[in-house]
Amino acid sequence: MSRLRLSLMALVALAACDPGTLENPDRFRACMIDVEVDIFLPKCGSAGCHAANSAQIDLVSPGIGMRIATTNSPTCQSKPMRSYLAEKLTDSPSCGAPMPLGEALPNAELKCVRDYLLALSADGGT
Repeated sequence: MSRLRLSLMALVALAACDPGTLENPDRFRACMIDVEVDIFLPKCGSAGCHAANSAQIDLVSPGIGMRIATTNSPTCQSKPMRSYLAEKLTDSPSCGAPMPLGEALPNAELKCVRDYLLALSADGGT
């Protein structure tokens, strides 16, 4: 095949993969949000719900990933905190109210939190 023909085929293939034409382009974008700083701190810890000295899991002090990766929910059948936290971000969790209180996270932030939770290893590393 000629170079021109190969180049045209490559352009057509790339145009077909344009995320702007996809139904849900966010699923292909990497998260550029620091989940701990940009989501947990202002949306989970600022109201005191998940602050350092609250009865709930601390989502603002250093070591957030370790706490999430190595603890279980004290209130919901001892589910691992990673899966419990992901469930709490849905419209109808099996235990308690959806989080965050008030308004749900935008889809891009929700994806970032889910990616963050999936990336946590058993030792708390990301």
